[in-house]
Amino acid sequence: MTRCKSSLETTGVWGRTFSMSVASVSENARLAERLVELEKQFAELRALVLRLTPAKKDWRSTVGMMPDDEVSRNGDRLGREWREAASRDDS
Repeated sequence: MTRCKSSLETTGVWGRTFSMSVASVSENARLAERLVELEKQFAELRALVLRLTPAKKDWRSTVGMMPDDEVSRNGDRLGREWREAASRDDS
């Protein structure tokens, strides 16, 4: 990387003075190439994200997922007993 040979002072919006290095032509060209590549990657990622749709998760999507057998009925019973015991403990 070549070193900057000069600097530039400018006053910002709020009156602060900033010193900026003036980059060489080759540095500017490399930065421009990197910027183009980053913009391309950003556009690709943005397109991927915009195609994603959130999964709809509510009670309607879970009803009927468990089979109606002894194991699931026993799980329902144990869950109900646990919730009832927890609500008694809170009182």
